[in-house]
Amino acid sequence: MYKFLVVISDFIALVSGLLLLVGCQSPLWSVELGGPALGFGNEIAFSPDGKLLFLGCSRNGTFRCVDPEDGRTIWSVTAHEDDRSAWLLAVTAIAVSEDGRKVVTGTAGARSGKVRVWEASSGTFDGRLDPIGLLSGVVADVAIDEHGDRIAACDENGAIALWRDGGRLLAVTWRAPAAVVQMVFDCTGRLNCVDLQGGVIIINPDGRVERHQLTGELGVAGATINSRGDRAAFGTYDGQLRVYEVESQEVLWGCDFEQGNWPYIGPIRRVAFAGPSQLIVVLRGEERIPVYEDGELLRTHRVGRTGVNAVALSHSRRALCAIFSDTFGRYWLID
Repeated sequence: MYKFLVVISDFIALVSGLLLLVGCQSPLWSVELGGPALGFGNEIAFSPDGKLLFLGCSRNGTFRCVDPEDGRTIWSVTAHEDDRSAWLLAVTAIAVSEDGRKVVTGTAGARSGKVRVWEASSGTFDGRLDPIGLLSGVVADVAIDEHGDRIAACDENGAIALWRDGGRLLAVTWRAPAAVVQMVFDCTGRLNCVDLQGGVIIINPDGRVERHQLTGELGVAGATINSRGDRAAFGTYDGQLRVYEVESQEVLWGCDFEQGNWPYIGPIRRVAFAGPSQLIVVLRGEERIPVYEDGELLRTHRVGRTGVNAVALSHSRRALCAIFSDTFGRYWLID
């Protein structure tokens, strides 16, 4: 009887393993990056046409452009090589201009975060924006407007800096009460930012600054704002997710990952919009990455491992790229 139970147990374990393998989507390719993502999840960027993919996060400052079809490195550069402490060279933020011609990077720095501009097709250095004394520690995110003539950066201490193309500093326009972790220029020229105290900061083209407090919940662990600047999402340390309409400051929808069929208890540190309404959610310790649209679960990607540090969908929403704590970037095609 005991042997029979052992055989049955082994058979169940085998079937469970096979089901897990079937459910796991194998990446099209993977690339070793030299270190895990050290920023706030903004170390991946697709070009608007989806033909180029930019990856940061290496400990030695390497920033690379790869071909999404096969993961081949098209070019790589040492983005910020004037700091002596290797771990401080990590590329922590990337943004691509709407015409796909320029790429902006931000890094951690010994004295302050650093911002650079590059030619997207070749990796040629195109400009140095040193916010010495303005942005301290880790550059959390960078942004470039649709005309390519304004560049913005924010840091983990809530400072926001804004430049004209060519390197002329316009101003340190705001110091938020918490880390500003994502920013985007919308089609009207407004710079929309989100912070870890549940606020949205809007910097208008005329320099006017507004801040809207959207959530009063304590313990915001992750935050994001969409490309139009009209929706913001916040994840908390206890597994709560809320999506707000910025103008009305009303909750559009939410999830409690401690309930339902997950169940999940832990922080939601990584949330990212893909387009105006699709939202990617990264749950610590989970191999599944859910994607929601207007509160409905659109799909779930089983990536076969935990430890997602950064994730992004392509503009067409037909490809997903993630950087893992094992220092690899992996790429999937979506059916």
